[in-house]
Amino acid sequence: MSRGTRPRAKPATTHGARPAAKLARPIEILPVEDNPGDVRLTAEALHEARVLNELRVVVDGEQAMAFLRRTGAFADAPRAPT
Repeated sequence: MSRGTRPRAKPATTHGARPAAKLARPIEILPVEDNPGDVRLTAEALHEARVLNELRVVVDGEQAMAFLRRTGAFADAPRAPT
């Protein structure tokens, strides 16, 4: 490999056994986006790439922090899996 070139990333896998898209549990994704069209494009791209996911969309940074801290309107937001 020549100097200054980076190795290419390999596709994500779980313990080398299965592609990430075939995991039993969906990936939790929290887009902070105020444009519904962009949210739809993101959802479509994830669907076409066959990424099993759960989108929980908020429209600004305040909502994102409330979601992550589970406060206010997001007090019942799901916890990230451990």
